[in-house]
Amino acid sequence: QTMNLKRPTVGIEDGGALTLNCNGYASCLTSSMQCPTDAPCDIECIGESACQATDMHCPATQPCDILCDGEYACGKSSAASTIHQLAPSTATLTLICRSDEGSCQSIDVTCPNKPGVCNIDCVGHTSCQSINLKRPTVGIQDGGALTLNCEGYAACATNSVIQCPTDDPCDIDCIGESACQNTDIHCPATQPCDIVCDGKFACGKSIAASTIHQL
Repeated sequence: QTMNLKRPTVGIEDGGALTLNCNGYASCLTSSMQCPTDAPCDIECIGESACQATDMHCPATQPCDILCDGEYACGKSSAASTIHQLAPSTATLTLICRSDEGSCQSIDVTCPNKPGVCNIDCVGHTSCQSINLKRPTVGIQDGGALTLNCEGYAACATNSVIQCPTDDPCDIDCIGESACQNTDIHCPATQPCDIVCDGKFACGKSIAASTIHQL
C-alpha cells in the first residue's frame, strides 16, 4: 500500500523491464508506478481495490500491459487510477478491466501517439463506467489507433468520454444492456470510426442517450 516505484534517475533512457504483481486487497492502493522509459512494463492488479487511486506511468516506446481484475481494482470507490504516457509516446497500451463492480470505474487514461496503439478491454458490470479516455496532448494529430471493447451492463456508461485519435482508425464495441449509455464519443477527422451498439439501451436512452461527435 502507498508504494513509490521509480525508474532510475541516472541513465533514465535505460530503465530495465518491469513486472509488478499487486495481488490482494488494497495491495498497491494509492501508489505511484513509473515504468521504464524504453523497456516493457507489465502491471497486474488483482483483488478488491488492489491498485485503486494509483498513478501509472507507461513507457515511451515499449509495450505497457495493465490488468485490473477485481472490485474497484483500478477503479473508484473513493478515487480512481490514472494511466499516463511519456510524451510523445509510440508504445502500445493494453488495458484489461474485468470482473464485476467497477474494476476500472472512472479511470483516467491517456492513449499513446502513433504508431503506438491503444487496446482497452472492459468486461463486466460497470467495469469502465465513467471512463475518461483521452488522445495524447503532445503530438495531438498523431494519436495511435484505438480499439475499445465495452462488454457488460453499463460497462462504459454514465458520462464516459472517449476521444478517438485524430488521424487513425477507431473501433468501439458496446455490447450489453446500457453498455455505452450516456457516453460522449469523439470520432477521428480523417479515418474510419466504427461503433457497434448491441443490447438494450446499449448506446440509447433509458435515462440519457449517447452522443457521437466528429472532429
